[in-house]
Amino acid sequence: MVMTEDTRIILTRIPPGSSIGKHIQSTGDDVNYVLEGEGKAVCDGKEEVLSPGVCHVCPKGSEHSIVNDGEADLTLFTTVPMPHSP
Repeated sequence: MVMTEDTRIILTRIPPGSSIGKHIQSTGDDVNYVLEGEGKAVCDGKEEVLSPGVCHVCPKGSEHSIVNDGEADLTLFTTVPMPHSP
């Protein structure tokens, strides 16, 4: 993971049958670019199929999860905004 003042940049690997868990995107838009594998993203109840080359964006304030329902690791290049103190 690389962190700047404003963003976390993460190479995310989700094993088969696993997920990142449902959560609210509170700090800003969560951007996930699929490098390898198959899966699905669920954002505010809407499903999106994930495969190499797909870019999934979950807008700030949305509830989402990413699930690996494939047979190999689901590998994502992810950027997540960092929270700022008032």
